[in-house]
Amino acid sequence: MRRFATWIASLIFALGSLASGSLALAQSTSDAEQTIKNLESQMTQALLKGDFAASEKYLAKDYVRIYPDGTAAPTDDLRNSMTFTVLEISEQQVHVNGETAVSVFRASVKASIGGQPIEGDFRGVRTWAREKDEWKVVAFSTTKIESQDGPASTQETVPESKSSISRGPSPALLTERVHVKDNVLTDDFSKIRLTLDPKFHYLGSFPFDLKGIAGGYRYVWGEVDHGKHLLRAFIVQAEGYYANNQRTYRYGAPNPVLLAGDAYQHTVQIYDNDQSARENPGSESDLTKSFLKERGYEWEPQLVMSRFARVVGETKKDEIILFYFENLVDSTAKRVAEFPEEATSSEHKAILGAVDANSRKAFSVSHQLPKTGG
Repeated sequence: MRRFATWIASLIFALGSLASGSLALAQSTSDAEQTIKNLESQMTQALLKGDFAASEKYLAKDYVRIYPDGTAAPTDDLRNSMTFTVLEISEQQVHVNGETAVSVFRASVKASIGGQPIEGDFRGVRTWAREKDEWKVVAFSTTKIESQDGPASTQETVPESKSSISRGPSPALLTERVHVKDNVLTDDFSKIRLTLDPKFHYLGSFPFDLKGIAGGYRYVWGEVDHGKHLLRAFIVQAEGYYANNQRTYRYGAPNPVLLAGDAYQHTVQIYDNDQSARENPGSESDLTKSFLKERGYEWEPQLVMSRFARVVGETKKDEIILFYFENLVDSTAKRVAEFPEEATSSEHKAILGAVDANSRKAFSVSHQLPKTGG
C-alpha cells in the first residue's frame, strides 16, 4: 500500500480543494459561515462523485498543504485515481474574521487510491481568504484521529527490513483459515471456494502487516508467456483486524458485482505498480514486486487491474480482495501516464472493458458446502 505521508497528502488535497463561491463584502458573519458550510457540503458530494477538477480553480495561487509531520508543500495534482466510497463530515465549525475564515471539522473517510484502500477519521482545518468578491482556499492541514486502542489503520504496510518479505507480526489466524492447492483457494472466514483458469500457476504467498492493527496474506498466481515473463497475474488478499483491535471495515459496493450471490465492490483501472512501489516502500505493491523478483519472475510495471472487494462476516473485521492483472503493453503502445483518471476516450474504455471481461472469465467463485460428520 501507500506510505502514510503520501496517503495523507492525497487526502489533504481532496478534502482541501473544496469549492468556494462569490460572497458580497457586506455579507454578515453568520451568512458567511453558512455559505462556506454550503460550499463544503456541495464539494463533499462532488468528491463522492469523483469530480476533483471542478474544485481546483478555487484554490489560491499560494495554497499550501501542511502534512501531519509538520512539512509544507505547494499544491499539485494528487488525484491519482482516488475514489471515495465514504466521506462523512461532522463536528463542523466555521469561524469568520473579516477577510479570512477557518473551517474545522471531522471527516470519516473510506477511499481508494490507485486501487489501494484507506480508511479512518481525520480532523481537518481549512483556511479561507477573500480575494475581491471570492473566497479562496489558502491552506489546509489534517491530523489523524487516534482510536482508544491505538492508531487507526491507514492501510499502510510498515517494512521491518529491506531484505525480509515478512513484515511485523505474523497474522497466523488468517494463515490457518486460507488453503491453496494448485489453482483452487478455499477459506474458512469468507466461506468461498475460488477456482482459477488452469493456465494460472500458484507461485506462493507472503504476509503483510498494517501498523500492528490489521494484517493478512497475499496469495499469488501467474500465467507466463515465455520463460518466466508473466502474461497475467491473479492475487487474493485476505485481510483482517487483529483481535486486540475494535475497528471494523466500513464500505459498501457502489459498483456491485455479484459473485456466488455476494456483492463485491468492483473497479477497473490502468495502474503503474513500479510507481506505487517507489512511492510507498513496504507497501503491498512493493512486496509483490519483490516477491516475484526473488522467484525469478518478470512482471511488467504498466498494468491494467480489475479489483473485487467485500467485507466478510457479521463482525465486519475481515475483508477479501481479488486482483486480476494484464500487461498494458498487450492492449496499447501508450503508457499509464498518457491515460487520464477518468476513462473518456473510446480506446481507454475499450481497454478497461476488455480486461474486465477477461477477469470474469479467469476465475469462478462458489460457496463451500458445510462439513458433515460421518
